[in-house]
Amino acid sequence: MALSKRIWIRNRIFKSTDIEELIKTVSSYYLENSETPNFYSLEISADPHTTTAFDKPPSTYDGLAAGRILSISLTIQTYTPKRRIQLEMNHGDRHSFIIITGPDADWVNSAYAILSEKLETAQPQSRFFVDHAFAIALSTGWLLGWPIMRAIMFMNSIPWKAQPLFPRLFCSEAYGFVMIIMAKKLWIDDAYPPVEIQTGPAHFWKEASTRRWIKIIGSVLLLGPSANFLYDVYKSIAGQP
Repeated sequence: MALSKRIWIRNRIFKSTDIEELIKTVSSYYLENSETPNFYSLEISADPHTTTAFDKPPSTYDGLAAGRILSISLTIQTYTPKRRIQLEMNHGDRHSFIIITGPDADWVNSAYAILSEKLETAQPQSRFFVDHAFAIALSTGWLLGWPIMRAIMFMNSIPWKAQPLFPRLFCSEAYGFVMIIMAKKLWIDDAYPPVEIQTGPAHFWKEASTRRWIKIIGSVLLLGPSANFLYDVYKSIAGQP
């Protein structure tokens, strides 16, 4: 009876060296000198129309992942003993995985441990903002919404002091919360993919570029309104106009 184990590939950023080392490690399970035929299939796709295919392990792994990569498919199957390893990795796909199958539980567990450890050497993908966006929006929405509230009152010729502090806080929270949640759905989710293959020229690394802009814009949007908000609170407490 065969034992099968699956390793989900999630929340990792894979650079060229990570990809080459992973393919090399999986390919080491191919028994090239076996007396019975063995199956090996490696496909590396740069785009939907460009795929490089191998029917046996590459002679060298250096430079194998130097170009742009969107997906990797690697399957190894030996017949004596009967074993199988399948690697499927797709940029941005949370369903990337490695499946290890064989009748020998010790071999399956050993391969599982080795490949799991190899995956963990890749850079972790921070998913904190994506996974906790609701809590972050609740706790910081008022900072972003405060200047919006001031602008709306100004455009409608409503004196800033016409409303008490707490109603202004509530409206500011509502505006800021909605803006943060919309930004998450339209922009932020795509910047933190579960699997990110970061190979080839840097101008293809759209997600990394987006994350840099998120940090810059986020800092500006939070620091400026924070100072404005604290000053307004001080004036409200001190009773200044």
